[in-house]
This record gives sequence, structure tokens and C-alpha cells, in this order.
Amino acid sequence: MRLTGHVLIAASVLAGSGALAQMPASGPAQPQLTYVRCGALWDGKSDQLQHDIVITIEAGRVRTLATTAPSQVSGLIDLSDQTCLPGLIDTHTHVLALSAGEMQQGAENDSVSARTLRGASLARRALDYGFTSIRDLNSMGVDGADADISRAIARGLIPGPRMQVATAGLSTSGSGSTVHACDGADGCRRAVREAVARGANWIKVFADRGVRRLPEGIFDDQPTFTLEELRAIVDEAHRQARRVAAHASGKTSVHNAVEAGVDSIEHGMYIAPEDMTVMLSKGIWYVPSLYLMTKAVFGSPEQEAQSQPGVRIIIDTFKRALRTGVKVAYGTDVGAFDWTTTPAIQLPLMVQHGMTPVQALRSATAAAAELLQTQRDVGTLEAGKFADIVAVSGNPLEDVAALQKVSFVMKGGVVIRR
Repeated sequence: MRLTGHVLIAASVLAGSGALAQMPASGPAQPQLTYVRCGALWDGKSDQLQHDIVITIEAGRVRTLATTAPSQVSGLIDLSDQTCLPGLIDTHTHVLALSAGEMQQGAENDSVSARTLRGASLARRALDYGFTSIRDLNSMGVDGADADISRAIARGLIPGPRMQVATAGLSTSGSGSTVHACDGADGCRRAVREAVARGANWIKVFADRGVRRLPEGIFDDQPTFTLEELRAIVDEAHRQARRVAAHASGKTSVHNAVEAGVDSIEHGMYIAPEDMTVMLSKGIWYVPSLYLMTKAVFGSPEQEAQSQPGVRIIIDTFKRALRTGVKVAYGTDVGAFDWTTTPAIQLPLMVQHGMTPVQALRSATAAAAELLQTQRDVGTLEAGKFADIVAVSGNPLEDVAALQKVSFVMKGGVVIRR
């Protein structure tokens, strides 16, 4: 009541002096608009570039795309010598992975805080590379740190891409310290619930170990989970409104994962034709890591030369997936190779082995957004979606390698790199 009295006294003094009467009536606030002029633009939907496009941005989202801008514009971002594209999406990353050099230095013994800070810096690097969204699959022994990084980015505390995370991947007992071990259908259901409680958007399962190349020209492996356990994981994850990504490399593990009804097959070094047919019918995504498996995994030219029979199996699997019509999303497994290399390095390989440039770009934009179920907000440049924009020199529809040299990055209407 004392405060109320002070307010009334102040109001009466102001009214007596005429101050209140002289205050101008405030009209509706004018929207704050940002304009980006693109010399060329690929919107993620068309097979062609549009030219001389102005993107109008309001409250972090695309308002319009037009061939003209208002006559009086302050703060126009002029990219008239660049090609604009939707922000890129990598659906298989590891921001908490350690490089071989860091492992030799014992960095795996660093505190959780130190590992988390390092992961945050690598998430920022992904954004600088032009990847405005990522799916991070496994917290690499620092359980929950990926969820903390994702939440900090979402709250605007640190810069980084939009992140979906899996916390610790699930495997069977005896699989090491970087996974969450579970056994039996009930135990695996419990593990799924615990992952969700830690902040997992996805459930990652390691469906295999010990991949080997067989004389008949296929990869096979030793499965981890029984089919009953895998089905329990998938059923519980879907019941919890989460999706399942299966690390599955060879014939047996891929078959079990497909039979269990997972949502994406990661790596898929060999997928049997009949399992591809089931993937197509069930809408199961294929996330190949072509650069890692055919280039980065080899420590020397000699090792690469000796591994060519296996590389041919991986490439043939990718080509068969394209012919079959299986849905392919962009995922590199960056972290398994060093973050000093941009994840965009995989795009030319996808073109080399059967995709058109537009298909490769779409796998890293609209298709990846569909896998992550974020297509209402990202993946293409159109009215109502987030203003996630990257720009490059040249024509990426002719040479996708241009995405390895991104010169401009905007996320949600905020310029990250220019």
C-alpha cells in the first residue's frame, strides 16, 4: 500500500504538470526487417537456380522471397556475387569425439566440464562450416553433455547449430565405457527411458561389432542385440515419441535392425537387396558415411589400396540404394574423422558415385530435415521457415565442392559468418 501511494503521488504530480497529457500516443511497433540480396538462390525445392533474389527476414524467419527490394533499405546484406542456399544439415556427427592425438594425450580423462566445453567449440565449428542443424549420435562417454550443449544453444547462451542428440548409445554388456549397456528386453526398455530422461531426442543403438568382408563380396558382422531386444528398444522409443538410429554395418545387423523397425540405418556398408526393399516399404532412412568409409578411415595410401575390394562393396551398396529408391539423408560421422575437415567434403563423393548435384544437396537440406522431422522449419528457403542461409561463390548445382568454402552463414536471421 505504501508503494501504491508513491505511484499515485507521482502520477498526480505528472498530471498536474501536464507531462502525461503531452506524452505522444504510441502506435503499433514497426517490424524489424532484414534483407539479403542473393545473386543466385537455390531454395532446396527446385532443380534450378533463381537469380537476383531478395530475401526479407522478420523475427528470424523468411517473410518473402522476391526479385525486388524496397527502394529505401538500411542494412541490406549484399550477396549479389554469391549463391544462397538453405543451411546445411549433417545427420550423423560427434561433437564430443576425441581425435587420435587427443587420445594419445589422455584427453579422455579430462573432466566432464572440459569435454563439454570442447564439444561446444566443435558445435560452433559445425555452424561456421555452414551446418545450421546437426544430429549428434552418441555422447562418447560424457553422458548428457551433448544434451547440455544442445539446450545451451537453444537458449542462446552459446552459438551453435540446432541440435538433436542421442546421449549415450545403447549396446550390450561388455561393450566399453562410451555406451550405455543393457541386456534383455526389459533392461533395454529401461535404458531407453533413462536416455529420454537425460534429454535424448533419438535413441542410438549399436547393432553390430566385428565387421568382416566375406569371399562372396559382402560385409557381415557379429550382431549385438537379439531381435527381441532390438524390437523392445524400438517399441519403447516410439512409445516415448523418439526415433531409433541403428549403427549397422554388415548383412546380419542391418537385417535385424530393419526387421525391428528402426528409423535409420547408419553406415550400411552392405545391405542385402531384400532388406533394401523392406527399407523402402517401411520408409527407413539410409545414412551412408561415404567419406569416412572410403577415404578418411585409411591411414596411408597403401592401406587404402589394399582395402579397395571393401570400398567397392560400400560404393555398390550406395548405388543400389539410389536405384532402389531408398531415402538417403546426409550424414558424415564427423568426429570419427577430425573436425578440422568440413563435413561438406562428402558431397562430391555422393555425386561421383551416382547422385546428381541437386540430389546430393537435397540430401543435406530438405531430405535431412525430413529425417529429423524438422521440415516445417528448416531444409528449404521459403516463407515461414527459419532464415538459415549459407552462401558460396560459383554454382553449387554444377560443382557441389563449392560448399567446402562457405563464405556466409546465417542462422535464424542472425549473421554467424561473413
